[in-house]
Formats: sequence, C-alpha cells, structure tokens
Amino acid sequence: MDLDLAGRRALVTASTAGIGAAVARRLVDEGCAVLVHGRNAERAAEVTRELRAGGGTVEVTLGDLTEARSAAEVVTHARAWGVDVLVNNAGPFTEHDWNTAEPAAWIDAMNANVVSAVRLIRALTPLMRERGWGRIINVGSRAATTPLPNMVDYSAAKAAVVNMTTSLA
Repeated sequence: MDLDLAGRRALVTASTAGIGAAVARRLVDEGCAVLVHGRNAERAAEVTRELRAGGGTVEVTLGDLTEARSAAEVVTHARAWGVDVLVNNAGPFTEHDWNTAEPAAWIDAMNANVVSAVRLIRALTPLMRERGWGRIINVGSRAATTPLPNMVDYSAAKAAVVNMTTSLA
C-alpha cells in the first residue's frame, strides 16, 4: 500500500512496543522517517535497531507525556525532527470498576490519554500549518463506544479522545 508518506517525518508516541511499534514499522515501510517515543531507553533502542535494520531512518525521544516538563522536551525534539505526522498512541490503562475508580484514577486516565495528546497537538500543529501539510492520528479503543465495566476511567478517557479528534478535524 502506498500512503504517499515517503520523505515525511513522524512521531509515534508509545512506540517502544505493541501497537505503537507496529505503527512505526508500517510508517518506515512507507518511507517515512520515524521518531520513536517511549519511557524505557532499552526498549526504544531495541525498536530503533529493528527499524534501522529494515532500512528506516529513525531517532528516539524519551519522556513521560503526562508531565509538562518531560512532554516539553519531547516537543522540542519533535519540532527539531520536523514532524509531519503525529500518531498519538500513548494511552495507558489500569483496571478499575465503579467501586475502585477513585477520582485520582479518573484524573490519571484523562491526563494520560487526553491531555498528553493535547500537549502534542497544540505544540506541533502550528508547524504543520506553516508547511501546509500535516496529519494527526489519535489511536482510540472500542472502549470509547462500548465502555468496559472493568475500565470505567479508561473508557471515559477514550471517549474524550474521540470527541477531541472530531473537534480538531
């Protein structure tokens, strides 16, 4: 499949494993240079080695997107990298039902799934607009439309991601 991404540059958050790593691989296969993001330097290095072995142009940025200062460091690297494509994949979850989801868990879920993406969108879209080209992909979950009884805070946060994405579009 040709997604017309050859020569573009992407930031894929939480791309040191799972869905994020698979997205990064796909983007590299499309000719896109990828900025791998995560919090674990060893896993980031491993994914980077794999992507480079497949012919990819890859760099790493590390940081916790739930913390403003750390997220700002990722943004600085992403701006220098020249991000054309932002894939907001970071979205950790914990299992809570209505009896165990304390208010702090709701705040954590919103910060990790929504606010972290908002930080990057607000920081990187002006550069995309200046260049006249950019793409933002926010990774969702079926939990957004079919809430999971054992992940009530996560389900609500993913529904907010859908709403945020629609608003951004």
